[in-house]
Amino acid sequence: MQHDFPKIELAFDSVSSQMPSMCTAYLCRNSGKIFYLDDATGIYDELPDDFETSDDYIEIPHKNELDLGSDLAFDFTRAHAPNLLDDVREVFSRKGAYRGFKSLLSRNGLLENWFNYEQAEIEAALKQWCKDNAIELKPDEP
Repeated sequence: MQHDFPKIELAFDSVSSQMPSMCTAYLCRNSGKIFYLDDATGIYDELPDDFETSDDYIEIPHKNELDLGSDLAFDFTRAHAPNLLDDVREVFSRKGAYRGFKSLLSRNGLLENWFNYEQAEIEAALKQWCKDNAIELKPDEP
Protein backbone atom coordinates (compact mmCIF):
# COMPACT_ATOMS: atom_id res chain seq x y z
CA MET A 1 0.00 0.00 0.00
CA GLN A 2 1.17 3.51 -0.75
CA HIS A 3 0.90 5.96 2.12
CA ASP A 4 0.23 9.71 2.21
CA PHE A 5 3.42 11.46 3.27
CA PRO A 6 1.54 14.56 4.55
CA LYS A 7 -0.38 12.35 7.03
CA ILE A 8 2.86 10.78 8.25
CA GLU A 9 4.47 14.22 8.49
CA LEU A 10 1.53 15.55 10.51
CA ALA A 11 1.82 12.63 12.93
CA PHE A 12 5.57 13.22 13.16
CA ASP A 13 4.96 16.90 13.96
CA SER A 14 2.46 15.96 16.67
CA VAL A 15 4.81 13.46 18.25
CA SER A 16 7.82 15.79 18.00
CA SER A 17 6.02 18.83 19.39
CA GLN A 18 6.11 17.25 22.85
CA MET A 19 8.64 15.59 25.07
CA PRO A 20 9.46 12.04 23.94
CA SER A 21 6.82 9.50 25.00
CA MET A 22 4.18 12.17 25.84
CA CYS A 23 2.55 11.59 22.47
CA THR A 24 2.87 8.49 20.37
CA ALA A 25 1.42 7.72 16.98
CA TYR A 26 1.27 4.45 15.10
CA LEU A 27 0.86 3.93 11.38
CA CYS A 28 -1.07 0.90 10.20
CA ARG A 29 0.83 -0.40 7.19
CA ASN A 30 -2.30 -2.05 5.73
CA SER A 31 -4.84 0.74 6.02
CA GLY A 32 -2.72 3.89 6.30
CA LYS A 33 -4.67 4.90 9.41
CA ILE A 34 -2.72 6.64 12.14
CA PHE A 35 -3.57 6.00 15.78
CA TYR A 36 -2.72 8.64 18.41
CA LEU A 37 -2.07 8.26 22.12
CA ASP A 38 -1.53 11.79 23.42
CA ASP A 39 -1.16 12.49 27.13
CA ALA A 40 -1.16 16.28 26.66
CA THR A 41 -4.47 16.50 24.79
CA GLY A 42 -6.11 13.41 26.22
CA ILE A 43 -6.62 11.95 22.76
CA TYR A 44 -6.44 8.18 22.92
CA ASP A 45 -7.57 6.45 19.76
CA GLU A 46 -8.97 3.00 20.27
CA LEU A 47 -6.33 0.56 19.13
CA PRO A 48 -7.28 -2.44 17.00
CA ASP A 49 -7.55 -5.86 18.62
CA ASP A 50 -4.44 -7.09 16.80
CA PHE A 51 -2.32 -4.06 17.73
CA GLU A 52 -0.02 -5.90 20.13
CA THR A 53 0.30 -9.07 18.09
CA SER A 54 0.63 -7.75 14.54
CA ASP A 55 3.62 -6.33 12.71
CA ASP A 56 1.25 -4.09 10.74
CA TYR A 57 1.73 -1.15 13.11
CA ILE A 58 4.83 0.99 13.31
CA GLU A 59 5.49 3.80 15.75
CA ILE A 60 6.09 7.20 14.18
CA PRO A 61 9.48 8.46 15.40
CA HIS A 62 10.14 11.53 17.53
CA LYS A 63 12.51 14.08 15.98
CA ASN A 64 15.18 13.11 18.52
CA GLU A 65 15.20 9.58 17.10
CA LEU A 66 16.10 11.02 13.68
CA ASP A 67 18.88 13.27 15.01
CA LEU A 68 16.87 16.39 14.28
CA GLY A 69 17.59 18.14 17.56
CA SER A 70 20.46 20.48 18.32
CA ASP A 71 22.75 18.70 15.84
CA LEU A 72 20.64 20.16 13.06
CA ALA A 73 21.14 23.68 14.42
CA PHE A 74 24.90 23.16 14.49
CA ASP A 75 24.90 21.72 10.97
CA PHE A 76 22.99 24.77 9.74
CA THR A 77 25.36 27.14 11.48
CA ARG A 78 28.45 25.43 10.08
CA ALA A 79 27.00 25.57 6.56
CA HIS A 80 25.39 29.03 6.60
CA ALA A 81 26.98 31.11 9.34
CA PRO A 82 30.25 29.61 10.58
CA ASN A 83 31.11 32.96 12.14
CA LEU A 84 28.25 32.41 14.62
CA LEU A 85 29.35 28.95 15.75
CA ASP A 86 30.75 30.12 19.10
CA ASP A 87 27.55 32.09 19.77
CA VAL A 88 25.45 29.03 18.95
CA ARG A 89 27.52 26.85 21.30
CA GLU A 90 26.91 29.39 24.05
CA VAL A 91 23.17 29.52 23.33
CA PHE A 92 22.89 25.73 23.50
CA SER A 93 24.71 25.61 26.82
CA ARG A 94 21.74 27.35 28.48
CA LYS A 95 18.08 26.69 29.07
CA GLY A 96 15.72 27.88 26.33
CA ALA A 97 18.30 27.12 23.66
CA TYR A 98 15.97 27.06 20.65
CA ARG A 99 14.41 30.37 21.56
CA GLY A 100 17.90 31.85 21.92
CA PHE A 101 19.05 30.21 18.69
CA LYS A 102 16.13 31.64 16.73
CA SER A 103 16.69 35.05 18.28
CA LEU A 104 20.36 34.93 17.25
CA LEU A 105 19.40 33.95 13.72
CA SER A 106 16.77 36.68 13.56
CA ARG A 107 19.30 39.34 14.59
CA ASN A 108 21.55 38.11 11.81
CA GLY A 109 18.88 37.89 9.10
CA LEU A 110 19.00 34.10 8.92
CA LEU A 111 15.72 33.00 10.50
CA GLU A 112 13.86 32.34 7.25
CA ASN A 113 16.88 30.41 5.93
CA TRP A 114 16.81 28.31 9.09
CA PHE A 115 13.12 27.48 8.75
CA ASN A 116 13.60 26.42 5.11
CA TYR A 117 16.68 24.36 5.98
CA GLU A 118 15.01 22.72 8.97
CA GLN A 119 11.89 21.81 6.97
CA ALA A 120 13.93 20.32 4.12
CA GLU A 121 16.06 18.27 6.53
CA ILE A 122 13.03 17.02 8.45
CA GLU A 123 11.31 15.98 5.24
CA ALA A 124 14.42 14.19 3.97
CA ALA A 125 14.97 12.38 7.29
CA LEU A 126 11.34 11.33 7.56
CA LYS A 127 11.27 10.06 3.97
CA GLN A 128 14.45 8.10 4.68
CA TRP A 129 12.79 6.64 7.78
CA CYS A 130 9.86 5.57 5.60
CA LYS A 131 12.23 3.95 3.11
CA ASP A 132 14.18 2.20 5.87
CA ASN A 133 10.93 0.79 7.24
CA ALA A 134 9.52 -0.29 3.87
CA ILE A 135 6.74 2.30 3.96
CA GLU A 136 5.94 3.08 0.35
CA LEU A 137 4.85 6.65 -0.25
CA LYS A 138 2.41 7.96 -2.83
CA PRO A 139 4.16 10.03 -5.48
CA ASP A 140 4.40 13.75 -4.76
CA GLU A 141 1.57 15.68 -6.33
CA PRO A 142 2.48 18.70 -8.47
